[in-house]
Amino acid sequence: MLYVIIKRKYPWIGMQDWQDIYFLHWPVRAEELKPLIPSPLQLDEFQGKAWLSVVFFKASGTRGRMMPKALSMPSFQQLNIRTYVSQKYGERGVYFFNVYLDNTPFAIMGKSVFQLPFQQATFFKHAPGYMDVTQQQKKLFSCAIERTDQLIENELTQFLTERYCIWNVKDGNVLKVPILHKTWTLYEANVQSIDHQLFSFVNDAAIDQSNLICHYAPFKHSIVFPYEKINR
Repeated sequence: MLYVIIKRKYPWIGMQDWQDIYFLHWPVRAEELKPLIPSPLQLDEFQGKAWLSVVFFKASGTRGRMMPKALSMPSFQQLNIRTYVSQKYGERGVYFFNVYLDNTPFAIMGKSVFQLPFQQATFFKHAPGYMDVTQQQKKLFSCAIERTDQLIENELTQFLTERYCIWNVKDGNVLKVPILHKTWTLYEANVQSIDHQLFSFVNDAAIDQSNLICHYAPFKHSIVFPYEKINR
């Protein structure tokens, strides 16, 4: 694994560890997602296909740059729904439709500081790869995933995972939240069962359910930078 070298406008301000990271990816008709991407962001496609992804993991060790690990925020579970975008004068990144986590203070902070669509939810982790997520007693997501020790690396996995910023448009401002970490080491995973209500903003017929792919990574240490306002 290598650190990705990308020049950032400001020094990094914090860090966070991700554990038991699962990636679920569905190909989606690009014309279905394009109207949902705010200008001037542009939907990023791989060989003519757009992708919707669900990523969930445990976040721990969240702390400021100069803070000792003992003062980290409590660990929490997070699930995000994202697609892939680019910006005319900037790097490729991800665009979040929703971010769910089971830590109310962090959800409030993430929404106010980084201007991202954070929401509070309840997570039930029965075992590795088994997760239920509810919000106000409504089931949002349930899955059972079997991990393997088969490494996977190809152009598609790189397209879907080697992304080092989050793009957003808020109140007419283009915002970039930069992050950095080492490149991914990913393993194949098999979805045993899945049920969710996460894609209500997309026509079900536009999602290729038969070509769902799943990856797993055991751990990743990340560093976070202040968000940047980009001139349109």
